[in-house]
Amino acid sequence: TFITSKKKYVSYQTLKSIEEVLDPAQFVRIHRSTILNKKQVQKLINLPSGDAWVEIGKGEKLRVSRTYKKNLLS
Repeated sequence: TFITSKKKYVSYQTLKSIEEVLDPAQFVRIHRSTILNKKQVQKLINLPSGDAWVEIGKGEKLRVSRTYKKNLLS
């Protein structure tokens, strides 16, 4: 499922195949089930476990796994 500010879209492609066609300067994988537009990131909240949360607006937070955290920081 893709969620934009205006609409939800359903896709049956794998996230890996979607990730391969998206511009890495604009989109980043932050979890095995989440790709995020970098422009949406307002705040990164690090957790003691090594995981993190990103705040993307209106208090909404998305989990960032340790595996993909390096993608967000680069």
